Amino acid sequence: MGEDSIRHLLPKICANGSIRYFWNPSATLRKLGLTPEPLGDDYNKAKSRALELNSCADELRRFSKQGNNGPAPGSLSRLVNDYKKSPEFSALKQRTQDDYIYYLEKIELDFGQLPVAALKARTIKEYYRRLVAEKSPTWAYHIISTIRVLLSWAVSEEWISYNPALSVRIKSPKKRTVTWQSQQTETLIAQAKELKWLSLAAMFRVYDCIGQSPIDIRTLRAGDYNGEAIASTRAKTGVSDAPIPLWPNVIVALDEYLATRPSLPPEAPLFAHDDLGGYWNESTLAKTFALIRKKAGLPSHLQMQDWRRTAATEAGASGGTVDEIRALQRHSTRTAALHYVHPDDRYVAAAQQKRLEQRNKTRSQGELTERKLDKSQNDRVQKVRMADPA
Repeated sequence: MGEDSIRHLLPKICANGSIRYFWNPSATLRKLGLTPEPLGDDYNKAKSRALELNSCADELRRFSKQGNNGPAPGSLSRLVNDYKKSPEFSALKQRTQDDYIYYLEKIELDFGQLPVAALKARTIKEYYRRLVAEKSPTWAYHIISTIRVLLSWAVSEEWISYNPALSVRIKSPKKRTVTWQSQQTETLIAQAKELKWLSLAAMFRVYDCIGQSPIDIRTLRAGDYNGEAIASTRAKTGVSDAPIPLWPNVIVALDEYLATRPSLPPEAPLFAHDDLGGYWNESTLAKTFALIRKKAGLPSHLQMQDWRRTAATEAGASGGTVDEIRALQRHSTRTAALHYVHPDDRYVAAAQQKRLEQRNKTRSQGELTERKLDKSQNDRVQKVRMADPA
């Protein structure tokens, strides 16, 4: 290297005599979140990358000395901050924005101080493996997918030249197949009433009936209910359709609950927190649901969103068409509608019954044709005998 001495660029002689280069930050830089990085055996490429990393390190070090309260220049936290202020982010549906914000906050906890330019595919791959081991494949999938979106935006804004997260193979989570049994729903509702969560008893009844997403039912307004049906628009996509008719027993239960509350303006929450009033907060609802489920002795794998799959599966098992299921669940495409249908024993029984009916129909048609042929043949024989009595 000689005259081209580069800070933190470290050459190492391998057993075969070749030289490999590494970027080896100081202890001070490591405390700021920077980690060593192998740079390969090409000196020019190693030099270029080391200079890039040194530039990031200088920005990070200047920031730490200034004591600024904002994200460090060039850091992942600064990237997240800029992305959330971008027109591209603002153009997303509110539900999608909320999902991204949730996962971006988790990512910042691990990589917030790290310069974006220092984030390599190997680092992301190790992060993915750790999330799979410590959390779950589903959680890891959502986190890495969010990183991919963030870094793709970084490329478009010339923060980096390529997206290292796209080089990491991630496994799609298995399709969830859990559905509610009617008795399980009744048990949960009875427990909610026993614990004096009357709003949730009514809410669970509506969940079970119309099969919408948890957020779309949690945020229903009084004006969305007309005494017979509920008008629901899917928050994630903005898709709506005709109001969804409620079953008679659901209307009775909902009316009984609403009778316990004073006259409600159309914009008031349809289901208000029993103690605090107002809309149920998402996290509070999730925790209270888990408590009721545990008290009711129901399996911990049952979730509120599983009522959505239950409704779609029941609709399919009863002969509902793809378009009928799509309209019920407010999907934008047929493919999305089928995602929630989980064929079960009812589908098998229905298929066997239809096969049997078809076979019986075919057999009956065959026997009828055979009788017609026999009759036709008998008629011809009779005509011949009449024409030639001898």
